[in-house]
Amino acid sequence: MSEPAVDPAFKVIPKGAECFLIWRIENFSPVAVPKDKYGSFFDGDAYLVLSVKRQSGAFAMCVHYWIGEKATQDESGTVAIKAIELDDYLGGTPVQYREVQGYESKVFLNHFKSKGGIKYMPGGAASGFTHVEHTIKPRLLHVKGKNCPRIKELSIGWENMNDGDAFILDVGTALFVWNGKTCSRTERIKAMEYTRRLRDDRGKGNIVVVEDGEENADEMGADEFELFEEYLPLSDKSSLQPASSVPADDAYERKAASQLKLWKCSDEGGQLKVTEVGEKPLKRDMLDTNDTFIVDNGDAGIWVWCGRKSNPKEKKEAMANATAFLTQRSYPNHVQVVKVHENGEPTEFKALFRVWEKPLLPGQVKPPSNTKIAATIQTNFNAATMHDNPSIARETGMVDDGTGKKVIHRVERTGNTYELKVVEKRYQDQLFGGDSYVILLHIPGRGQRELHHLLLAGNGKKSTQDERGVAAKKTVEMDDALNGAAKQVRVVQGKEPNHFMAMFGGKLIIYSGGKAGWGQAQDEGPGDTYLLHVRGVSQYNTKAEQVPLSAESLNSNDVFVLFIKSSAFIWAGKGSTGDEREMAKQLAQKASRGYTLVSEGQEKDDFWDAIGGQKPYSSSPRLQVSNEARPPRLFQCSNASGAFTVNEIVEFSQEDIVTDDVFILDAYDNIFLWIGEDARPEEKTMAMDAAIEYLETDPSGRDTDTPIFIVKQGYEPPDFVGYFGAWDRELWSGGKSYEQLKKELGEKNVNLEQVRSKSTANGDLSFSDVGKFSLDVLQQKDDLPDGVDKDRKEKHLSDDDFEALFKMSYAQFIQLPAWKQQRLKKENNLW
Repeated sequence: MSEPAVDPAFKVIPKGAECFLIWRIENFSPVAVPKDKYGSFFDGDAYLVLSVKRQSGAFAMCVHYWIGEKATQDESGTVAIKAIELDDYLGGTPVQYREVQGYESKVFLNHFKSKGGIKYMPGGAASGFTHVEHTIKPRLLHVKGKNCPRIKELSIGWENMNDGDAFILDVGTALFVWNGKTCSRTERIKAMEYTRRLRDDRGKGNIVVVEDGEENADEMGADEFELFEEYLPLSDKSSLQPASSVPADDAYERKAASQLKLWKCSDEGGQLKVTEVGEKPLKRDMLDTNDTFIVDNGDAGIWVWCGRKSNPKEKKEAMANATAFLTQRSYPNHVQVVKVHENGEPTEFKALFRVWEKPLLPGQVKPPSNTKIAATIQTNFNAATMHDNPSIARETGMVDDGTGKKVIHRVERTGNTYELKVVEKRYQDQLFGGDSYVILLHIPGRGQRELHHLLLAGNGKKSTQDERGVAAKKTVEMDDALNGAAKQVRVVQGKEPNHFMAMFGGKLIIYSGGKAGWGQAQDEGPGDTYLLHVRGVSQYNTKAEQVPLSAESLNSNDVFVLFIKSSAFIWAGKGSTGDEREMAKQLAQKASRGYTLVSEGQEKDDFWDAIGGQKPYSSSPRLQVSNEARPPRLFQCSNASGAFTVNEIVEFSQEDIVTDDVFILDAYDNIFLWIGEDARPEEKTMAMDAAIEYLETDPSGRDTDTPIFIVKQGYEPPDFVGYFGAWDRELWSGGKSYEQLKKELGEKNVNLEQVRSKSTANGDLSFSDVGKFSLDVLQQKDDLPDGVDKDRKEKHLSDDDFEALFKMSYAQFIQLPAWKQQRLKKENNLW
């Protein structure tokens, strides 16, 4: 098969290798961007970005086409066409993103994380303004975003600034970092890091960090203050905007996602036609391999899915159709549009579906969802391995083997007040669906900062709101008494995590109703006749739960124990496990009743009479075809603006977690809420509410009873740590404080060279900002191009040419003594 026709610019893409390449649209064609310019985008241009990374033995490809806010229609149209061409050339497998300036996807921003963020510059190819002149024109840079900031050049003036972000006033000889009063610590640090990059590239320039309200000679120094006031007079500061005047950083507001819908696309007579297929909760089997679909998540983004066997024309026009869909629905032009292909869907797309399971081939059966966990626990489970190998803790959802000392408290009402009562040891395997509990588990620690306690607030399905509220309050009070060293877990009946089940060693019984409704004579069971449903795949997760006394409650997959006065029947379904049958026998023996084992299909009349007569029940094969394993996702959370906002961090690591925020680690079956020591007090106290709101606003329609684990900085358990690879417990304790970083930046400052007039405030441009020329052009003595600094020709080399010539980077070169720099320049005919 011949290779498709392709623009010559794309022929440089290496086959079978990782790469990262950027092209800019110039005169309707893609032109390669020099590597030293990566991360800088002109607002009047359009760009193509290709990322190819090896993941799990295969190559993950992303194609982004970026449109500047002042790009022409021709440039916008051309870049979309070239993105399709590039997609075809790469076999139609890349995930394709449409990016609009100021609203870029997290995936796009993550490509430029190592550069400190992305930078917007005025101008573009069509305007002829594609590089900055040699002398520095004083400028104001807006630094916005915590994880990977966007840097945008603004006109200098207080009216263009706000008190919730960080700004850099660059006047050549000095770089002022101004921090708004409500600017986060993380954003301040990002601004300082970017300013340091500018200074290091340039080779000189003082850095002065200015806090909102501290613009004076005492705090800044007399010379620095005088220069700062030349550009930002305090008499004009009244025009400073409030933080509320600009959108939240890199985040969107989580709203009840009732708008999540699935549409089927068709092209009838050249016209796009979309037909609604369904709304949340979405399932994978709603997608048909023969068609293309649009998943509409409103302002949070539009996804277009291309089935493997869909029409080639529809695949090719998928992005154009999705963009047309935006217009049809009257959505803003900046709404994110992403195209994905069947079997190449990213995590963010799958997360929109409550059930995501690939269609099974005829005769193919998936194993039960918890088989792997059960096998892991049974074959190589050891509490010590949880700390030595956190990945086991992550896979099993276990902190240890569950055998630590536990104290169970039940919320009980006395008069008009509620209090905790300790459950007697002999009844600690019995819980009631109408009650709430607080369970304290003491776990042997392995170090001063290791986990020592686990606090579980357990709520039965029929417990009251008052009881649940008391359980939550008492859990916090116990944690405070333990100096915050406990891991708090919210558990709801029917959604018990593995570690909760392991505490009972396969002996947990959950009775209906509340303990208050029982008489003293009934402590061994709820009367003479009742039915218990026994289920589980190992001794660590088997439980018995009371169900209505009726044959309709039976299920072929499990075991049931029918108690009648002085005897019992153990009914074993055809799909039941040995562990379930063994627990059923123990239950009958514990109740001091003889039992009769009844196998499904072999029942006699005495069994049917005892259960109230023969009735239809669920007898289908075990339906434990689970969701495909979902990769964990990390979100930075805030409610500072009054609305709950989240910012996803892709390809996350421990370094992405900062101490002044709250983070949600979504492992799908469990939610971990990590609270930094420097988080706002209201965020700490409302942490559980934030996690519940996260579940409630999940567009896939998540179960709000999903277990929630509260984890505090410094007390991270192994099952949390296991999602981050290598975990450094000294990362934050050994980190530099904000004040230390400020001091470090100022140590390289020299006596400021006064610049009395704005018109003469010229300084050296950074290495990345000057025009670039070939070595042979720069080695000429005369007839140098306009804009070349004849005293510093080396700055006009590209990154690659500079390193090839001097065998080091420019950053390393400027650290050399001046005499050595001159000698190297002379040796290479650049003097």
